[in-house]
Amino acid sequence: MFITLDVVHLFAEPNAQARVRARLAPQQTLTVSGIPVINNGWIWHRVSMPGGYWVPEMRVDGTQAFLQWIGTQAKPIPPLPDPVVTPQQPVTANTATNTAETSSASAVASVNDDDRVRTVAFAILLFLPTWSMRHVHNPRCCSFIR
Repeated sequence: MFITLDVVHLFAEPNAQARVRARLAPQQTLTVSGIPVINNGWIWHRVSMPGGYWVPEMRVDGTQAFLQWIGTQAKPIPPLPDPVVTPQQPVTANTATNTAETSSASAVASVNDDDRVRTVAFAILLFLPTWSMRHVHNPRCCSFIR
């Protein structure tokens, strides 16, 4: 159950451009049903009354609200948006038939692994209290990370 904070318009659809079907005065209680939806930057709730009314609760960023939750149960929240998935190159099987091709591919992998180990070792060493940048620039000092 919500209480209106200001004059609230009840819409035909969960959209700010939809037809306004009714208005509610401030400090009126309003029962909602179902799962809220997000549209046009607003969180919309279906009003529990005949006619299929929708009411905007608040902006998604929280900068403006028309309703305040006063219910005894948990406030209904909209579902999380679907995660954005970036397409990746498909993994292909190693089709190298020549042992030289296979060994060069594994050598590239080991170089990348060594670079990662050096990077992590460098990052860890920077947090040591006696470590300074002069150690990094002096190759005789720290040959184990080169």
